[in-house]
Amino acid sequence: MTDMGFTKEYKKSVELIHYEVDERLYEVEIDKIIPKSLSEQIKLPLYKYVEKFENGEKYYYVFQPQNELKRLTEIIPELDYEKVKLITEKLLKLLVEVENNRFKFFMLAPDSIYIDQNYTPYIFLYYPVYYENANYEWNRLEIPIKIVTKDYSLETRNSQLISELFSYMLFKDDYRRQERKDRPKFAVEKMRERGYFDVARWLEVSYRNSYKLSDCLERYRIALENEDKRTLKTNDQAPAKYKTASYSFLGRAKIKETDDYEETSKVNQDAYVEKRIDKMKMYLIAVMDGVSTSAIGNGNEASQIAKKALVEMFLNTTWSNVDDITSDEVEDFFRKYIEKANSEIVQRALDIAKEEGKSIQRTSDIMATTFTGVLVINDRFYMCSVGDSPCYIFNKEEIKRINIEHNSRTENLLKGFGSTENKALTEVLGKARKTDDSIQPETPKYHFVHGRILPGELIAVMSDGVIDFSKGSFNDEKEENFKSLFFEKYEQNRKLKQTVVDVLKEIDNSNAGDNITLCVLEPIFPTDETSNTDKRIFRNINEYQNLNQRFSRKENHKNYGR
Repeated sequence: MTDMGFTKEYKKSVELIHYEVDERLYEVEIDKIIPKSLSEQIKLPLYKYVEKFENGEKYYYVFQPQNELKRLTEIIPELDYEKVKLITEKLLKLLVEVENNRFKFFMLAPDSIYIDQNYTPYIFLYYPVYYENANYEWNRLEIPIKIVTKDYSLETRNSQLISELFSYMLFKDDYRRQERKDRPKFAVEKMRERGYFDVARWLEVSYRNSYKLSDCLERYRIALENEDKRTLKTNDQAPAKYKTASYSFLGRAKIKETDDYEETSKVNQDAYVEKRIDKMKMYLIAVMDGVSTSAIGNGNEASQIAKKALVEMFLNTTWSNVDDITSDEVEDFFRKYIEKANSEIVQRALDIAKEEGKSIQRTSDIMATTFTGVLVINDRFYMCSVGDSPCYIFNKEEIKRINIEHNSRTENLLKGFGSTENKALTEVLGKARKTDDSIQPETPKYHFVHGRILPGELIAVMSDGVIDFSKGSFNDEKEENFKSLFFEKYEQNRKLKQTVVDVLKEIDNSNAGDNITLCVLEPIFPTDETSNTDKRIFRNINEYQNLNQRFSRKENHKNYGR
């Protein structure tokens, strides 16, 4: 193992008197000790000078980096996302190479890393450096590190090293100002906020030390590759068809005895939208999760108002040619929808208050709902959310959350105020501001992300109860269990709509204490891996297109009838 780095000052000292070095591993000189097998990017440029003492001489070793190298901490302010990605990949490759030579990092400080003009990293070491199964007397070394005795091995996972460095390079002092316990959540949410959800997922898993460095490098490269693919303007293999499915359960532990005296449709605070315009290859799924603590109106009515407004706007919007629709056009659609739905909910609450002779003391008394929607056009998705209803892109290998939560905990964290257990919603449809003599709608903030959906991926929009009541102790464990359950059910029946029902039923059997709603959208790409049913769909589509080219619409209809 090697324990490298942690330089807080430029000059460090190591006492080598009585220090024995295994000559099988090192070339030994009084002023230079270099492991034989390490990369040229691992440097021990130790320069010796001597101080005389009455009881003998003491040797000090000072780093002497080459002139063209700059310390990483000096160039961090000028690093953008692209440079951070490049340095991270090169650093990971270097660390994997080190491990392949049976050395390993467990600590690595930014001050010990130097960068050349091509952003290639060099690591300057000082002791301790030790080999697997070696047993040196560390108390003989004068070093500013406390060695924690632990039975490390080359199999010990240490991906947190690289996640810390990545986050520090990208978010700089904003990252270091966070309390240590808040740093992982801060970095991951910042990445999601900027739309980098592929790399955010890699970062999230790396923070948990879930990767060996070789696996960490592989997953990092896959994340970068997916991120690049999502930005491409053209795709040679766009989906030929989309499957959609949606369903909602009341939540068996949510239902009260008094609910039996209400219409079932009014008991569920959730609402969902699933709309298709197949001829334009446009598909819309959305979930609205009504806030159940409203004093004026209720979550059910708020979510239903939001649902109606979305459907009306979607069907009545005049879109550009499907191939010419831009992200700006879609974002403008969602922005106008949010303004419309928010205003209608607030106005309805004001009408209810007037009808019931109530005064609105606080704007938080007004009925409200979350909103998370995904519009898919050809092979591109556009996600917009207000509140905390999650949206995921997932496949059999991993599940990635796309959107951030609009609640006090996440908002405080992103602003640098630290984390809190308060998860009160900060953005909803039904947001208003109170002036001296009136209450006015206040358009909420929203999160908008867009990109390309890739083969093998599905998109899911859901109310927060789906993950909350999935099996597991922690959120990431619940997400993984949801993904596993989904594909287990999908393998059993191969029908998306039945799968959504079965998944919700399984979660509800665990005494779901909230309404649970799930909408899923799956692109079907014309590949050899598609099912027989999907192949028939593709064959029928191709046959229809061939007929359409040969005949007029009338002749085509006549021949189809025969």
